[in-house]
Amino acid sequence: MTSTEILQQDVKSYAETIEELVSGNCEWFYNDYCDDDDRDEYSGSYARLRKYFEDVMDVEIICNLRGDYRGARIALAIGGPSIYLNTRTGCIEGYWWSARAEWQVRSFAVDAVDAYFKELWHDVH
Repeated sequence: MTSTEILQQDVKSYAETIEELVSGNCEWFYNDYCDDDDRDEYSGSYARLRKYFEDVMDVEIICNLRGDYRGARIALAIGGPSIYLNTRTGCIEGYWWSARAEWQVRSFAVDAVDAYFKELWHDVH
């Protein structure tokens, strides 16, 4: 497999993870992120997004000159490879040396993530 093919698999996997997280089809989330006592606390997609994104590497907020929120670019992995979710394009973007790959995330998941970061942006400003 080439590095581009591996990267394409990585971005697809991240897209599927985000979609599962929002849809609630994510038993892995409860196993990896929750104690048995916390399970009910994360039954809603907003709560799952908050928990999942609390340890992201970086978040770039995209806004206009008036400060109006336009989108977010969330660093899901940095280094090898670097993986981002861009809510403006609706894509998971992956970079590894000269290789680049993208995978479209289904709109229901992008909309939920975008709404989450928009609310965070408004809470800060």
